[in-house]
Amino acid sequence: MCGRYDFSKPNQKEFQGVDWNGFEGQKEIRPTNPVPVLLFDENSGFQMHTKQWGFIKYWPGKSGRIIAHNLINAKSEEITSKRSFKKAYETARCIIPMNGWYEWPVNDEGAKIKTWIGIKDRPLFGAAGIYETETDRDTGEKIEVFSMLTVAPGMNTPLKQAHDRAPLLLEKEDYMMWLTGSDGDRQSLIQPIEDQDTFIFKPV
Repeated sequence: MCGRYDFSKPNQKEFQGVDWNGFEGQKEIRPTNPVPVLLFDENSGFQMHTKQWGFIKYWPGKSGRIIAHNLINAKSEEITSKRSFKKAYETARCIIPMNGWYEWPVNDEGAKIKTWIGIKDRPLFGAAGIYETETDRDTGEKIEVFSMLTVAPGMNTPLKQAHDRAPLLLEKEDYMMWLTGSDGDRQSLIQPIEDQDTFIFKPV
């Protein structure tokens, strides 16, 4: 599962022509951070929008009091059925640009090792996201938020040793299908990368 990611180098050719509106990059993006996501406009192409990481949903806590929950990730297997994400998946999809993400695999001594994970030959790439507008129950403020889709890692990739979930990563040629394609087209993209030589792992 991705709970931190790196978008420190926005000026790469993957999203050529995008105006990052002064965003200079952030090495470790955390939940609730306001950061860039990409939408598509038929007249002007990819457009950057700043949104806060994590859907905000309210339900009772252990005490019975209604509390806010931050849903930073959405399981792809549940995206068409889970109430928290279904409408956004149908109508409000985005691309989450990143240079890599972080996991904490356990080494042979049982210690968690913070590890940066990237993609070979793709210094900047996009993950599948969804977005919506939430209302803060305390202040009434409208908040633009997004959540990241995740999948189980491929059977033959070393990602399995890092975590049992990974971001839903998109090929460059599939960005438009994710943003504007039919439900069948989008469903065809919901699968892990199986190539075991795709990823870079760097302890940090």
